[in-house]
Amino acid sequence: MIKKAFAVIRNNPVLVVMYLVYNALILIGILVFLSDGIEQSKNLAVMLGQLGKMYLYFAIVGVIGLLFVSGAGAMLSEAVKTGKTALSSFFPFVKKFFGRILLSALLMIAYAIVFSIALSIIITVPIVLITLSSGLNTGGAAATTNMVSGMTTAASALTMLIVLIALPFFAHWFPSIFMDDTTVIKGMLNGFKSAKKNYGKLILIVLAIYLPTMFYTVYSLMNTTFSLGSNAVKDMMGSPVYYAQILISVVISVIVIPMLFITYYEHQLKLAAQAMGQAGQLDQSDASAPDNGGESSQ
Repeated sequence: MIKKAFAVIRNNPVLVVMYLVYNALILIGILVFLSDGIEQSKNLAVMLGQLGKMYLYFAIVGVIGLLFVSGAGAMLSEAVKTGKTALSSFFPFVKKFFGRILLSALLMIAYAIVFSIALSIIITVPIVLITLSSGLNTGGAAATTNMVSGMTTAASALTMLIVLIALPFFAHWFPSIFMDDTTVIKGMLNGFKSAKKNYGKLILIVLAIYLPTMFYTVYSLMNTTFSLGSNAVKDMMGSPVYYAQILISVVISVIVIPMLFITYYEHQLKLAAQAMGQAGQLDQSDASAPDNGGESSQ
């Protein structure tokens, strides 16, 4: 499968160029909109301005991401199925798939919100109880802060583990929409069925894509001090490790994202072959069955 992914990339360098340009735009947006972070300030106008820049960044990135996925995702599907794609296909594919990708993204956000609420309830209650209990003891504020910090790190690690386990079940959602040219719900169901059959491969692909970011998140939680007046976001982004993990993630994604589409396409080919085999068996059984029509008419 890795050889097939390299073949897709080698025969369609336009996909690599588009992906690099897309990530460059995202990085430029981070430097322009988020490099100052959100600082604690007594000036409400300053804080509102910082929040406004942050929300504007997320809105711009959201629109660019939807356009990119709609066009480049369909181009990647075309390259996997036919061996070639072209930049001229980008805008027709955007026009064709943008609405479905937008609806899929909104559904994913809804799933994420429900998941976050449920998980925060499960995690927040023990932290509050331990904080109250520690406050009644003689350990003091320092002991309470250390305990809460440790539980927060553990909760973050648990959250990432749960997300890693669940992500493969959604990994073939977009490939199904593009390759089957189907609806959002049908694509989700097709992707889920394929994911169950290919879970081992998909979990490895997901790990390859997200592990650099997750390692950096854990690293940041363990090495960043969160306190009133601090600017944790700015401190995290000032680290060379931050940009190193972005570069590593981009390089890995260029290779493994085509593998998502290849695994789905091969799954669909197997289903088609099985269906043709079953149809052929039915045709043979019909042809070998004796014709008793004359006897019954007599």
